[in-house]
Amino acid sequence: MDVGAFFDEFFVKPIYERTGYNAVNTTVYAFLALLAIYIVYKWWRRRGIHFDNHFLISLLPYVIFGSSKRVLTDVVDYLNLQGLWKFYEYNMFNVSPGIYITTAFLFIFFYYLERIEKLPKWSSFWIGTALALFHIALLVPFIHSLEPLVYVLPLAIAGGIAAFFVGGRLGFFAGFSQGLDGAATYYAIEFLHYNEQHVLPSFIGENFGYIWFYGIKVLVTLMFAFLLEKEEKEEDKKVLGYAIVIVAGLAPGLRDLLRMMVGA
Repeated sequence: MDVGAFFDEFFVKPIYERTGYNAVNTTVYAFLALLAIYIVYKWWRRRGIHFDNHFLISLLPYVIFGSSKRVLTDVVDYLNLQGLWKFYEYNMFNVSPGIYITTAFLFIFFYYLERIEKLPKWSSFWIGTALALFHIALLVPFIHSLEPLVYVLPLAIAGGIAAFFVGGRLGFFAGFSQGLDGAATYYAIEFLHYNEQHVLPSFIGENFGYIWFYGIKVLVTLMFAFLLEKEEKEEDKKVLGYAIVIVAGLAPGLRDLLRMMVGA
């Protein structure tokens, strides 16, 4: 298999054939994401930009924006909506990894301009909030069930409370985000019979049950928070570590929750 055929088989086809992730693209995407985080970290630190609470608060609306925009693609695809809705049609820019790349770019772009004082303070937060609210508003007419909230949110909050006793406020958000992802996956597959497209959750769920996926995610988050609090004395690295865990849970968890609520 030549390079072109390899790339087509493991990266292009999973997008257009909608088969999701495989071991190859999952590994490559994870590596590239970590590499990008490392590069941005080094670049911003040289420019005197710190990873603090302001950074984390500014980041969260972009996660909500990315997840809600992704669900709009599911809605447009499921209902075969036309007209201006075609902007959200199923393509490489509206599903992963494209949706994550464009969302990350928007956040990095606006946050960087703000921190070098080309934009007023909190501009990036309000821009992200506007994008998030706009896409949530577009989703509201399609919501037909709040039942997933009743099942998923208590489990997510339980994960947050458990992590709070280890990592405080940041621990709570990390535990809540990872708990949200695990709980949404559990409810979607066990109760609504959705399919899991990610490699690791699929392995755990098929072999042990998807409630174990939720439990493992919360447990790993507790361990991660414990290590951060015990070993990492540099505040920038600690906040960035929590940010990675929060985004890794909140982005897919919120997407799955919204998707269940709109029935796509």
